[in-house]
Amino acid sequence: MFNVSGFFKKAPLTRVLTSVLLLSLVFVVLIVDNLFIYWLFLGLFYMLAFHEAMGLFEIEENSLYIFALLLWVCAYLFDIRIEAVLLIAVLYASLLAYSENFNKSLILPFLYPTISFLLLL
Repeated sequence: MFNVSGFFKKAPLTRVLTSVLLLSLVFVVLIVDNLFIYWLFLGLFYMLAFHEAMGLFEIEENSLYIFALLLWVCAYLFDIRIEAVLLIAVLYASLLAYSENFNKSLILPFLYPTISFLLLL
């Protein structure tokens, strides 16, 4: 069996307090049930995940952050969650067809965290 008492003895107090604080924050956001607060809360984590994906795929194009933010704002304002994914695909295909030296890895941060966060919203 799993020994729970040994787990809490090994975990530092700051980690336990941080996890309790974050879980309570998530609980408050879910209890409030306001779309704007939910969008803002998910948007913060989306931008953090997008930043991590940029590092994961070794992309240093800073203009992608602006596109990610604009996409997130459009998903809230126009309620186009699924259509935003299609918009990304069409824009990517257009740029790929127009430019010969287009970096094909620029779409990767929009596929990995963006689609999942748009579907969560």
